[in-house]
Amino acid sequence: MGKLLRHRVTLLIVVVFGTTEFLRCVTGQEICSDGERYSPHPDCKFFWECNSGAGPILRECQADRFWDVSIMACNLPENVPECVGGIRPPITTTAIQTMTRRPTSAPCTTPCCVDDVYEGLSGPLNATFHPILEVFQGSTFSNLYTHGVSTLDLDCRFAVSAGTGQIIRRAGNFYFQGDYVIRGYLDLFPFSSSCLPSGSFSGAGVATFEVQNLDWIVGMTHFVDIVSGRVSIRTLTIHEVSFDRIYLNLGPNFHINRSPVDWEVFNANLHPCFHTQLNQNRGEIETKLRSALNKRYSQFTLEEVAEFLFLGDSLH
Repeated sequence: MGKLLRHRVTLLIVVVFGTTEFLRCVTGQEICSDGERYSPHPDCKFFWECNSGAGPILRECQADRFWDVSIMACNLPENVPECVGGIRPPITTTAIQTMTRRPTSAPCTTPCCVDDVYEGLSGPLNATFHPILEVFQGSTFSNLYTHGVSTLDLDCRFAVSAGTGQIIRRAGNFYFQGDYVIRGYLDLFPFSSSCLPSGSFSGAGVATFEVQNLDWIVGMTHFVDIVSGRVSIRTLTIHEVSFDRIYLNLGPNFHINRSPVDWEVFNANLHPCFHTQLNQNRGEIETKLRSALNKRYSQFTLEEVAEFLFLGDSLH
């Protein structure tokens, strides 16, 4: 923060903590209880970001969104019924304990059970999926919270003797939010830049993603090299990609081609433009996806791919 005079630092600390205590008195509720990452604000457009060891930071939702304490994220006003006229009623200490905590679920106790909620995940974000995506080293995510994991479904059906297969991916209602720092490159052509932009990107902040009722069905024929045992995809057909809603917001500090993204416009336009342009450019998109998958598949033998698809082992 630079070399500040000691008395200025002291004054700043007094102002910050004095303001926080004043707001607690005005709102009649505790801001940022122990263990909370976020806390609601009386004005539904705002919320507090709670930082351990520092004072709360006031954040504002994007346009036409209210802070939803049930999912701890900004949401459409109709999904936040307690905010009548944009004002949140006073929340008692008891209500805060039950309303501001993110959804939880009982831990899995059976082999086939899937934990629905994960919280506090962090790690590197390095990823390569040429020619579509490359995330550069040094990119990270932290404080990742997800719910709806149990609604994710992956169904792989392969007839090895016939050399054919089908992958079905479904997501009923999946949500995640977390901090990120990222740099990389994205190539989503032939989608237009107004629908799914391409180019170099960078950013840091809070990422929010939600998908509802996604269905993705892809068919393929594959080839196995008898000598090396390596697998490649000979043909790939997108039978269906559909979704009711996809919401993405990487915040104001995310830039692609050195320009910020208007997330409100992006999300409003995504559903119609994606389906229209997918149908218009299906063949080119299938070719590009097949090329990207083959760069990954060619590293592994048929046995390794089968273990990944059917036994859940990871492809390193």
